[in-house]
This record gives sequence, structure tokens and C-alpha cells, in this order.
Amino acid sequence: MPAPIPPPPPQPLLEETHRAVRLIRWVCVAAVALYVGWTLHYHPDMTVVQHGRYHAQSWTLWKIRTLDESALRSHDGGRVAWLIGSSVLRDAFDEEVINKALAAQDSPWRVAKFAMNRGASGLTVSLFNRLPIQAGDQVIHSVSPDNFRKDWLTSVGLPEDRLLMMMTPSELWQIEEWPVQKRLELALSLPRDFHRYHDEYIAGVAELGADLWYWKKPRTARPGFHTSYRRLDEMKWLSEALENLEESTERFEPDELDYSPQQFNIAGLRTLRARCEDVGVPLTLLDLPHRELYYTDLLAPEVFETWQRWAAEQPELTTYPRLPDDHFYDFKHSNDSGRRILTATLIAHLVDDEEGSHERKAIEH
Repeated sequence: MPAPIPPPPPQPLLEETHRAVRLIRWVCVAAVALYVGWTLHYHPDMTVVQHGRYHAQSWTLWKIRTLDESALRSHDGGRVAWLIGSSVLRDAFDEEVINKALAAQDSPWRVAKFAMNRGASGLTVSLFNRLPIQAGDQVIHSVSPDNFRKDWLTSVGLPEDRLLMMMTPSELWQIEEWPVQKRLELALSLPRDFHRYHDEYIAGVAELGADLWYWKKPRTARPGFHTSYRRLDEMKWLSEALENLEESTERFEPDELDYSPQQFNIAGLRTLRARCEDVGVPLTLLDLPHRELYYTDLLAPEVFETWQRWAAEQPELTTYPRLPDDHFYDFKHSNDSGRRILTATLIAHLVDDEEGSHERKAIEH
């Protein structure tokens, strides 16, 4: 005999269904309001972010926000050479030493350095409109062979929140190496400061929580080398890396080359030139030295030859002298020994060129 079929459960009345829908509607409205209210309070200098700030782009923007332009221009002449670029430029120059030397020589110039990891032309150009650059100043920017890899953003693995932090929706939309869907997603990421600073917010919560757990006085994060330079002679991993050059991620093969107009850093350099022209300031490009084996062992011959041809075509480019290998802490970044030489070279460069109009040249020791 088949089991009896139980009667269906009682169905809600129409009025009960209406009440349930209204409840869900208000729950959704409350959730959206809570999300919007929570995310809109994010900003770069909120307490939690100040405790969690940790990456180069955020510290570079912090340095811009805390810049005292009146103090920077308080000297006779009041002209500023804006050093903007990558970590190679950051570690090449001692900003404090340069400004003391320029002051001692009554130079009309001072320098202000804003350089960061992954700060090639495509990303650095976004700093231009944030800086108080004016006619009579100059912009100094570094370039390097590895800036011109195919799909550069993918190859360097720059997180998307760093791009959101640096670039406007219009600038994001012009990144041609990305598909339209990705550009649209980032351009429409709202509220912007929530997406820009959420990782540092979470890091700040973790830092504050750890301080409270261990009964330590909370202390805001410090910029360390991000606003100055790395203070070391050699990376711990360098010896092993020198023995395994064939496996190095710095290797650059011909099929990775891209000097096309839409390449991220070629496009950025084109925009940087246009903005300098609009403001009426000269642009100087620096070819800063790398370790010798970078050119001989890590760059394929065709890559190096293409770089040399491209560099020869750049009217603003100045080549700084090659340095001994022990003047670098890794393949490309200067250590204290290299920085002293490059800093002295830039001082001479500025003192010798009071008008800020650098002719193309190769500077020798």
C-alpha cells in the first residue's frame, strides 16, 4: 500500500507576501545605506589608513600632500627640478644632499623627488597634475630598457588598487593593453577611495588590533625608503641570483619588445611631453646606469640594440656614466657608493645649466 501523501503546507496569504516583500526591500535599502555610509568615510589620511600605509604609490601621494611648496621655493630664484620616476631614480639621488649643495652654491635650483616602485612613464605621468609645477621649473624623469616590455602592466604585476590610486578614470580608460571590460570595471569602481585604500585600511585594522592585544602604544606607519632611498649595500639574494642568470625574471628576450605607440610607457612618455609643453617646462630624460651584466647577460643583443637606437632618437635624453658593479645593491638600483656619484653628477648638471634647458649629452666621470 503506497505511503499517504501529506497535504501541502499552508500557503501564505497575499497580505503576508506583501509584508515579506516590504521587509526584504527595507533590508536591502539598509544594507546599501550601510555600505555607502561605510565606504564614503574612506580617505587617504584617515587614522586607520595612516597605521596601515605600506606601499610605494600611497607613500608617494602622501609626500605630495605634505609638500611645503613655500619652503621649497623660499630660496633666491625659487626654481624647482621635479625628479619623478621609478625606484631606480629614487635610489640614484639623495634629495637632501643635492639641496644642501645647491644652497651652498647659491643656485636658483632645488629638487623635489617623487619616485616609486613601478614608476615608469605610464604611471609617473599621473603625478604631473598633482605637483605644483610652474613655468621656470623643469621635470627630470628616468627611462630604462625594461620599461618597454610587451603588456608591461601584466609583466610587473602592479595591483589594480595602485592604479586606481594614481590614475583618473580617463587615464585608466586609455590603457590599451587591457580589454575594454577591465578598463570599464576599474573606471567605474566607486566609491574611489574605498577601492584605493581598502587594503591599507585592513592592514591598519590588523596593526591597531595587534598593538591593543600586546598593550603597545599605537604608532602610525613610517615611509622608510619610499620617500628617500634604500640604505643597503647588497640584497641578500644577489649572490645566488648572479649564479642563476638564466632563470632570472629580469631576462628580456626579443619577443617581449614593444615600442609601439600604444605601449603603456610609450603612451605615458608621450603624455608627459605634452603636459610639460603645456606648462612650459623642459623635460629631461635620464638614462641611469645599471649593473654591467644587466646589459650583457640579461638583455638579449637585439633588445639592447633596439634600446640604443630608441635612446639615440630621444632629444631630451642624457646618459649618466656607467658605474662599477659593486655600486649597485641588485641588478639596477644604486647603493650608497653609486648614489654618491650619481648625486654629485646631478648637482653638477643643475649648477652647469642655470636655465634648465639641458642639451642632449653623455656625462662622463
